[in-house]
Amino acid sequence: MPRVVLRALMPAVLACGMLGGALPAFAQTSPSDLLVRLDQLQSEVRQLTGAVEQLQYRNQQLEQVVRRMQDERAGAPPRPAVGIMPMVP
Repeated sequence: MPRVVLRALMPAVLACGMLGGALPAFAQTSPSDLLVRLDQLQSEVRQLTGAVEQLQYRNQQLEQVVRRMQDERAGAPPRPAVGIMPMVP
């Protein structure tokens, strides 16, 4: 391997060593273990996607509230409320 490539990879290799080898050794992992891990990661991605969508919806609601409040301060006629619901943790 050329020295330039080794120099470029050295910080990443050192960081992995400092993290206690946080990266799994895939060469020693069985295919069934990889499938289980893949399923776990897919599930986590679905959960995180749902959380992001909920936060985007709540953000949209709050932006509508802010716009309505700004309109009220400016003396504009009030806009109709569009289903603002409290966020459930």
